[in-house]
Amino acid sequence: MSMLRCLVIVVGAMLLGIAGAQAQQAAAAKPTKPAKPSAQKTIGLIATMGEELTITTLAKNAISDQERRFGVENWKISDRVAKAVSSQLGKGFKIQRISAPANAFLQLGNPGFFSPNFDRNYVRLVSSIAGAQKADFYLAITPGYSRISAGDQIARGMGVIRAETLLSKKDVVYTLILYRVFDREFRLVKSEGAFLNKGPLPETIIGPNTVLEGKQRLPTEAYATATDGRTQELLTALLDKDLAATLPKLFPHK
Repeated sequence: MSMLRCLVIVVGAMLLGIAGAQAQQAAAAKPTKPAKPSAQKTIGLIATMGEELTITTLAKNAISDQERRFGVENWKISDRVAKAVSSQLGKGFKIQRISAPANAFLQLGNPGFFSPNFDRNYVRLVSSIAGAQKADFYLAITPGYSRISAGDQIARGMGVIRAETLLSKKDVVYTLILYRVFDREFRLVKSEGAFLNKGPLPETIIGPNTVLEGKQRLPTEAYATATDGRTQELLTALLDKDLAATLPKLFPHK
């Protein structure tokens, strides 16, 4: 083999090596496509706190106790709940609101001895309302419950208890909320909120509440209390505070 031919072969090999190295560098410098993010989970939201305000007066004896209910549709409580859910959870989940009758869950009756199938009926109602609307999770935000007397009298949803007994003269304003998370098969995943706990005194509420005494009390007459602007302010403040504290517990960020 001539010297000239050997020189050509050597130079060619060097050029091929340089070209290969440049190609490898170019490939390394080329940005890789990011992996596709996993599909966002969907929460089917059933927010229906009811449109009733209950004013209960606890008199000197149980026979004289009175309970009156007033419609508060114009407060749009359930819409307020849905807005809070979208604000708190909307960045991590797709919120799909599912319409529900305003007082659907109030019609279940009070849980406990007189309604032993409350939990079973609750999930059946959630499933019925959801219908064919598919979601990864279902979140039901509905009226909560608390026992308020030795006779197992139960407060639910939103209301005011006026204590006019010998031992106590005060108003207890309360907003009781029950939160329940179900999976796509309607199996209970998590439950939070006010549910049948009982305080040490007859007028004590276990759940979000504000106690008013002396000159801070609301009007004596039930209708006046229901239409007093301060009643709405107190109840919605309790609602907002409880939503802000509880929603992060239901779907904690990893």
